[in-house]
Amino acid sequence: MSPLSGRPCISSASASIRSRSASRELIDTFIPPQLDGGLCYEAAEAARCVGAGRMESDLMPLAEALRIMRVLDGIGRDLDATFPGQ
Repeated sequence: MSPLSGRPCISSASASIRSRSASRELIDTFIPPQLDGGLCYEAAEAARCVGAGRMESDLMPLAEALRIMRVLDGIGRDLDATFPGQ
């Protein structure tokens, strides 16, 4: 099914969320503010952990990251959302 056929489409390339009606009419577009170009905080934390010889961050342990991804996957299923590459 096309991402334009009444289902939310999340596009990482444009960092926007577009909502369309079943007739493919654009209902709304949400474009989040671009604060600093992406994953700079994550990269800085990864560098800090590597420098300290750690395999995991105290700020975002693997178990917490996996829990968040499960929640986000569930939301995507509930919304019948598509992501690039799916």
